[in-house]
Order: sequence, then C-alpha cells, then structure tokens
Amino acid sequence: MKKMILAAGLLATCGTALAGQKAVEAKAWPVETYISAAGESKEAFLLRIAPAVSSWTAENQAETCAFVATDGQRWGVKLITIRSQFDCIFAYGVAPTGMETTSETFHSHPPATQGGYIKLTDATRAAAKALGDPSIRGVQTMRVENGGEFSERDFNAGAGYLVTNGHLLFQDGRGKSHRRVVGKII
Repeated sequence: MKKMILAAGLLATCGTALAGQKAVEAKAWPVETYISAAGESKEAFLLRIAPAVSSWTAENQAETCAFVATDGQRWGVKLITIRSQFDCIFAYGVAPTGMETTSETFHSHPPATQGGYIKLTDATRAAAKALGDPSIRGVQTMRVENGGEFSERDFNAGAGYLVTNGHLLFQDGRGKSHRRVVGKII
C-alpha cells in the first residue's frame, strides 16, 4: 500500500456507515475535527472551515466527509476519509465530543485536471474494492461526474453541503430549486 495520507497515521474503523444509501463497513482515517464559535451560525461555520477542507482535499486528492453535528448550541464536524477521489462514507455517531450527528452531510470533491478528468489513485481503487464497486477496474482516468456540482451519490446520501471548485454548495433534493451556493471559499 502507498504511504498513508495522514501524518498522524491514525486508523479508525467505522462500523455502520452510509455510502449513498447502502450500509457498509469500511476503514476510515480521521482528518480533522472542527467546532463552531459561540453564536456562529451553522452555515457561517461551514463556510469558515471550507477553505481548510478544500486545501486538504486538493493536497490529498481525496474526499473527506462527515455528518454535521450539534450539541444544541454549537456546530461541529469530525471529518474522515476513505482516501477515495469520488467516494465518501458518512458514519452516524462520528461527531465531536459531546455532539450528536444530524442527518445533513458535509463533504468535499477533489479538483479535476484540465478537461474535467482525474487520474485514479491506488487509494481510490482500494476504496472502490472495499465498497464492492467494480466499475473502475482497469480504468486509468475518469471524467468527474457533474464537475463542481453534486453527484448522484451525493443526492442519494440526502441533504447536505459540498466543498468544490471554490464554493460551498447546499442541496436538499434534485432540481435547481433545491440547490444553492452558500458562499465563495476565500
């Protein structure tokens, strides 16, 4: 296997998690935990952390994800990764200490190269195999689905936020009336 992406090298095993609407068991690596400031709104918090999430995603060429969590007064995310460029798992109960997950997702998409393609990494292949997805066997490069937008997998995972192409987006269903730009990532 390739050298682990995370400097700390910590490995967490997530029991039940969602990949779309399919329950899976998968290994995930912790990325970072973020908690809102007192009085900070959920979307202000997510927009504030989006630049760091975007940078991590670009540097590591992998999605990172979490369920948005709350303790009733503050917001938080405990980001994990399966090191895939286009798959993410959302693990119920994986939340900052003292918080509980909501049903809203938060994740990132790696940037595509010119023409909207990504060169698949060994880690992406390993994640696809672990998730039982044979669709990339033998594929070297892949066009990014809905580049800069939510994918079918994202819609299947339910309402949530996406960090992509310099923006934080939100969707709570298919169709333009259910999608909006929360803000530009600075």
